Amino acid sequence: MTMTESIPQLLNVLIRENTRAGYYLELFLSSNESDNLDLITCPICREAYFEPILTECGHNFCHSCIQAMIDCNPPFGYKVNRATAKGKCPIDRQPISVIFRRNLELEKNMLCMKVKCPLYTHGCEWTGSLLMLETHLISDCLNVKVKSENSDFVERGSLKKDCV
Repeated sequence: MTMTESIPQLLNVLIRENTRAGYYLELFLSSNESDNLDLITCPICREAYFEPILTECGHNFCHSCIQAMIDCNPPFGYKVNRATAKGKCPIDRQPISVIFRRNLELEKNMLCMKVKCPLYTHGCEWTGSLLMLETHLISDCLNVKVKSENSDFVERGSLKKDCV
């Protein structure tokens, strides 16, 4: 991930650089040895689910990932036989409809999971629930770049230091 110049761009970075596929799996923190990040990993994009859906055959995918598979426009270099894949589950080849059911239970559980700030590589030590991550980035993270009075982008933390 790279440092971004605005909060909306940073929020897009969280979900794979505008692809609307999964959240970066590296942001999720394991609270103990028994945690299994495979339970929240989309089998198509191999990242944490974003807007998870549940197929009729019982498999979970990011909404955009399974839609791309059904449209035979697979994301991220995922190999697919276009002649036999259209409208079929990538896991068990069962026919699936284009009317998806959001997996709200999975989504709710993920929102409660502990994540780190995507700017951890720039020194941010914040951790909290996925639900609170957007709030942290919009109002609290000192490493987010914001526009200063002279229209340059500077880290929010440097603005607060100047005010003290």
